[in-house]
Amino acid sequence: MEFIRKHKFTTCTISVLLIIIILAVALFRFLIPNYGGNLYGNRLNGISSYKINDDKIKDMKDAIEKLEGVTSLEYVLEGKLIDIVIHVEDSVERDVAKNYANQTLTYFSDEQKGYYDVEVMLVSDNENSEKYPIIGYKHKTSEALVWSNN
Repeated sequence: MEFIRKHKFTTCTISVLLIIIILAVALFRFLIPNYGGNLYGNRLNGISSYKINDDKIKDMKDAIEKLEGVTSLEYVLEGKLIDIVIHVEDSVERDVAKNYANQTLTYFSDEQKGYYDVEVMLVSDNENSEKYPIIGYKHKTSEALVWSNN
């Protein structure tokens, strides 16, 4: 007790700082309750029921890359969005390239197409191409790709 009487200012300062730190932590936890939690929250619940097989993706890549005018295919799954980028030669007509993109949908089951959104981007090797890039998007509730207006 005598220590506290001799060092009143230090004791009060330490007490106030401890109270401020406790209040700051409480305020932080109140304002950001899921800090450090899952990035997508609960939006990906049940995703394990719609797992996409790596063999199917490999088959899709092999089949699409064998098509005339296709140089490569990239596949990325992020959350509930499937991104597919098909690199084509500039000489490939847009309708043919769109048909190639539609063929990618056949590698997914109806349940997977009803769970994931699919985005297909057709890109030309020529950066100055007037035909490309074009983007097709299929929402999980729609049946087919909807194409950009260029």
